[in-house]
Amino acid sequence: MKHYPYRGTLSGFSLIELIFTLSIVSILSTTGASSFAHFLKSAQSTTATKSIVNALQYTRSEAIGRNKVITLCLSDNGVDCDKTSNRQLIVFHDENNNKTSEADELIRVIQFDGDRQIFEFRVSAGRNYIRYRPNGSAIDFGRIQYCPSTGDARYGSQVVINFSGRPRLARDNDADGIVNGRNNKNIEC
Repeated sequence: MKHYPYRGTLSGFSLIELIFTLSIVSILSTTGASSFAHFLKSAQSTTATKSIVNALQYTRSEAIGRNKVITLCLSDNGVDCDKTSNRQLIVFHDENNNKTSEADELIRVIQFDGDRQIFEFRVSAGRNYIRYRPNGSAIDFGRIQYCPSTGDARYGSQVVINFSGRPRLARDNDADGIVNGRNNKNIEC
């Protein structure tokens, strides 16, 4: 039997080309995964911060609309005000001024998304609630701080409430990637 050598062109990849291509793909996917993780954490922080601002604006609007003092606070059980929580905010009209939401006083419950994220009230005189007057101004002023479940302060935020009752976001004044809280110090999670 005669053997005829192949005279056409060979197609395919050499082992070196395949290894080189796979190494580039693995480097790019690793870089992309870390960027995606950063994007997710940043998006969670933005969502949590917006939910706080929306709750404050809602509470202020209810105080003006009902022409009554309306209270906003963190709550784990939906009744008592807590200084820190990872579950929900409650909005209520505290008719008897006991800083507890009874069934006929509750206006709205705002659930938080995610798990183990921490929200903390840092309000005047150590209070764990914020009250709005019928004219929309705040009786209690201070800050509400958000910290992610990882405890990474780079993804934390603070919402500041002043006497006028308008919420604003705390800023990163020293450009180190962490929001500055009171006295221009970085927040701690």
